[in-house]
Amino acid sequence: MTKPDISMGVEICIEHEIYSYHTSLQKVINETIERYHEDIVKELNLRLDTNQDTLKQRSGILRLAYYTRDPALLDSIINSWNMETEENKLELHAEYFLAGVYCSGSDPSVLLDSIFDVWSSLPEGKGNELDQVTRGNFAAFSVHDVLKRYPPPTVVIEYFIKQTRRNELSCPITYMINGVDHPLVVQYIANYLANHSELSAFHIYQDWKNKERYQGNSISAAARDKLFMLWSDAQQKEELRKMALKLWTIPHKKNDLYILKNFEHDKVLHDQLILARIMRKDKTALPQYENILQANLDDSYWWQFFREIWSDNLSALLNEYLIKRSKFVERKWENSYYKADWVIPKLITRLQTNEAEKIFKTHWDHLKYNSDYILAALFVSTPELKRLVAEALPNFSDINKIFDHLFMAWELKTEGSPGATRLEQLEGLLPYLDNLSKMDIYELFDLCNKRGWIKFRKKYLDQIIIKIDEREYSGFLCRKKAIEYLTRIVKERKNEKHVFWIDFWIDKFQKTGATADYILDIVFDWIKSIDHINIYELKTALQAINKAGNRNHFNKLLEVCSNVKEEYKEYFENELYALKRKQLL
Repeated sequence: MTKPDISMGVEICIEHEIYSYHTSLQKVINETIERYHEDIVKELNLRLDTNQDTLKQRSGILRLAYYTRDPALLDSIINSWNMETEENKLELHAEYFLAGVYCSGSDPSVLLDSIFDVWSSLPEGKGNELDQVTRGNFAAFSVHDVLKRYPPPTVVIEYFIKQTRRNELSCPITYMINGVDHPLVVQYIANYLANHSELSAFHIYQDWKNKERYQGNSISAAARDKLFMLWSDAQQKEELRKMALKLWTIPHKKNDLYILKNFEHDKVLHDQLILARIMRKDKTALPQYENILQANLDDSYWWQFFREIWSDNLSALLNEYLIKRSKFVERKWENSYYKADWVIPKLITRLQTNEAEKIFKTHWDHLKYNSDYILAALFVSTPELKRLVAEALPNFSDINKIFDHLFMAWELKTEGSPGATRLEQLEGLLPYLDNLSKMDIYELFDLCNKRGWIKFRKKYLDQIIIKIDEREYSGFLCRKKAIEYLTRIVKERKNEKHVFWIDFWIDKFQKTGATADYILDIVFDWIKSIDHINIYELKTALQAINKAGNRNHFNKLLEVCSNVKEEYKEYFENELYALKRKQLL
């Protein structure tokens, strides 16, 4: 983008969605806007006022207007909106909405009232429409993502909250602003949670947890201060206090324990405060937590928090639960489930091996009829427990059902869980490999590569993978299948812009113990098998070299592609430059 022509900036904005995570590109756009701000705003006003550009170009112009965040554009955005057909208003609804939000100045209603009227008039939708704009998806996806990443001005937040009084827009607007880090938003969300059932509000709360988990800093100090004012005020309604505390405790901050302990005598929030301390691994809260648990022995909600902290009393508490369980469950495979059984087996596996074995043996007369306990016993995998499992399984009509989703029972992919860490655990599964699902075989294959148990994998899993695999795994073990996989996946992805999937394929391949030379030789054999190499196939091969190769691999690819070397000369030159630069870094 050069002064004062904005054509390049418009093209960039057409190419990349507003919610794109291409931070380096956004940095270039923002720096250019800062440098030529006045000229860019002037030309944007001109283009918006005339509304003569194509639909695609108007999309880029509005996105560029969003990046400027200048209220001087508002009148022109309104003019452009008023000239649009109803069909085009829907086609460009996200662009107009975000440009209006971030260029709104002191009165967002001037443009947004009209946009919200259009939103309000849309059909409700069923939640699965991809090719139709509905009330439910109008502000989802790009709008929701942008608002979460870049909280709009307070005056806009106030406008949004006011608009929730429109009954038909209350839920869509709540979803749109959920996750936006602003004091007024968290206050609104706390009230929303307090006035809706736990089931209907679950996803609202979960969105904040996911934001904290994947991005961190989900709730700023100012927003937490607003929540603190709500939950610490005994004059507020009980449900509002509970929901405000629930949101407040999502981030973990240095001073939290001091604050939580100061309210330990609060009768309304007592149990919640104890759990918040347990989640922060405060061992001084264990006695109170264990008292709560003993009073709610059947309730899995309270048991699950033992995954966050260790207690010397865990074994005794588990025994109490299992004694009670033994009095209620039938000694039948179909009816052997009790209230907290989804979490208790996992807690048993956290004990020392000898302690876990003791608990299983003590209660085996009723645990052996439940598949979760069977899989947990195999996870502990002592010789005695393996014997007990082997004796119990023939009594069940369909052993395959017991091994459904082993990877979930063993928490092989659960964040924060180490999963299987001893080779003996996998050896305990050897009699049952034929009973495992494809998914579980794949997970064990990956686990062996991760742990370095290559000999075990080659001896017991590789032939199963070659026999059953419909994905890329068999290609890691058979050269012919690797070439077949590359041919198929490139055909499926040929219309995509990027080829970064090859990076992940190479990463997985290398974890099997394969060398870069071996992997790239397969890539070269695949290229040789193609009659006429198209641009996507060439880009895939070049990216493979960029990921794992060197100049020697590049030269070999030149030989393999000698018949198209001139046709794709620019691509080869760019890759050679990238390799040289890589060597210097």
